[in-house]
Amino acid sequence: MKKILLFLAVALVLPLATAFNCNQLTAGDFEICNSIQQSDMTALEKDLLIADVFKSVSYFPSHDFIYSWNLDLDITKPSNGIKTNKGSIRNAWIEIIAPMPSVLEEGILYIPERGKLLSEYNYEVRLPRGAQRYDCETKYSLSSKGETLKIFVNGNYAGQDKLTSFVANSEDVVLTAELEIKVRYKVEHYRWRESRCRYDYRDYVTHTVKISDTVNAKLHNSSTESSFKIINQYSDNIEGYLKTNNVSALELSFTNSLYQRTNYIYKLNYTLPHYILTLQAERIENTKVQNIHVDESANKFEFVVKDASNCKIKLFNHFGSISRGCDLSYSKVDFEIEADQLYYYENETILIEIFPKGIELNLTYAGKNILAEDFAEFKAVKDENRIEAQLNTRKVKKFISVTDEKNEVFLKELSSISFFGYIIYSFLKKYYLSFSLL
Repeated sequence: MKKILLFLAVALVLPLATAFNCNQLTAGDFEICNSIQQSDMTALEKDLLIADVFKSVSYFPSHDFIYSWNLDLDITKPSNGIKTNKGSIRNAWIEIIAPMPSVLEEGILYIPERGKLLSEYNYEVRLPRGAQRYDCETKYSLSSKGETLKIFVNGNYAGQDKLTSFVANSEDVVLTAELEIKVRYKVEHYRWRESRCRYDYRDYVTHTVKISDTVNAKLHNSSTESSFKIINQYSDNIEGYLKTNNVSALELSFTNSLYQRTNYIYKLNYTLPHYILTLQAERIENTKVQNIHVDESANKFEFVVKDASNCKIKLFNHFGSISRGCDLSYSKVDFEIEADQLYYYENETILIEIFPKGIELNLTYAGKNILAEDFAEFKAVKDENRIEAQLNTRKVKKFISVTDEKNEVFLKELSSISFFGYIIYSFLKKYYLSFSLL
């Protein structure tokens, strides 16, 4: 195994190292554990590595271990037992061991944009024996043999090594390992001449076999996105939010506070009979909270913390992680809402416009609560006349009137009276201003 894994394991779990009994494990875990125990590592190295790999729950993928394990496998026959024979080429086979890194989730094999494909193959050459027809003796000798391995990604050539780097750039990925074997041998014919078996002539025979193995995978969307913002400061508390997309785990930390959320656990998946490893992801939610209050909804994490210094964000997906800093700047935002009308019939659509644009408000009307930016809609409910908007601890209200069609005449009359009153008000105001200037 790669020594760097052992050093990392020593650094991480040294205080926990104890003798490990492989009999506690079953099936594939037992075989792998035994293989580690039979290696030439020290007893401490064995225990540390086993404890790290076979801990009950792993929230983060162990791609390095799987990469080293699969590279160390000594595979001398195909997993499916299928071999090809043609002429002097016997027991030819090829197998894709694994694309690495890769993650199996709900029966689908996911790979990142860049990875490596590990393949293995073998074959034998068996030359004919015995005299051919009309020969008193026939001699066979190998002239040449060779094999050409080609790796393709969606039909595009990627390389020719058993461990080939590749780049995938489409959602559906077909990985193909193709092996062409060519054997050429010389045949010397001896015939009876003057009662003696003498050399007569020679010819050459060429046998060619082309075999392949294919694995289907899907490209994993590894573009983790996030946005962070401080939205309020009051007393000793600081409010903010973290929005994320396409993450398997996240960590938001401050000087004395921590919020950690993981959406998966990872287990080892075995392909028999060689115990080829693939990482298997199972969806499960787990959170760790320390000195911070967090409300989560639709990949948005609203937090309240006392000390926002030393803020760090770490985002994970199946194939890696990125770390980001935090913009702790804060400016108070004034906001308001406007309705497209003052009066509505029951079940009529109320269109709400939010100012300024781009801010997200919590809107409440008739017991219905929604988050919205720029615009929002509600269905008018009779006798429900108040729309409330909230941003953090601040609220604004907008009042409307909702009635049924029976009150249509009354509304028209009310509108006429209001209009007439407005005309009188405008006239009096103009008259008063004119009088004041005299």
